[in-house]
Amino acid sequence: MESRHPQTHRSPFVVAAALLALFVPAGAVSAQVTSSFARADGGGPRVDVARAVALEAQASELCVCFDNCLQIARLFEEAASLRPEGDPQRALGHELAGRMYHHLGKLRQAQELTVAAAEAYLAMGDVVNAAHQFINAATVAQERKRHEEAAKLVQRAECLTRSPLLTRAEAELIRERIQPTGRILVVRRTP
Repeated sequence: MESRHPQTHRSPFVVAAALLALFVPAGAVSAQVTSSFARADGGGPRVDVARAVALEAQASELCVCFDNCLQIARLFEEAASLRPEGDPQRALGHELAGRMYHHLGKLRQAQELTVAAAEAYLAMGDVVNAAHQFINAATVAQERKRHEEAAKLVQRAECLTRSPLLTRAEAELIRERIQPTGRILVVRRTP
């Protein structure tokens, strides 16, 4: 069975190709997606899918040259914030923005957006990607020397391994990425 889990690190060119594959089709259909969604209770974040699609298309165009990493990260972050909760592109936008910030060495933003991606995946019921994003966020927390935060994020991922939504192999893959060594948890990156 082929793994459907996001990898922790990829070359910038692989990331660019993935971004283009994911978002160029979305930009091509932006004329069809013109409505904005509003929350029924009138509260919460502003949701504007058409604007999100336009920002994603703009970010995708910039991905051919990694001189614009900060702009790409900001575009994906903003696009994700404009999508409604439960929209898979919201989770993916947070994840991609987090990866770009990590690539830039902006670890606080990377961790925050990776946690946001994990929460978004979890809200959609995607336990596998949620767990992997919690582990990725823990890795960033460790890089920031925030060991307590890393431990809490690892605990969240570990808790998800008990979900009945996971296969035994999926749960084991998540557990394999978590290696306790004394009081500090070391998170092993996937190749």
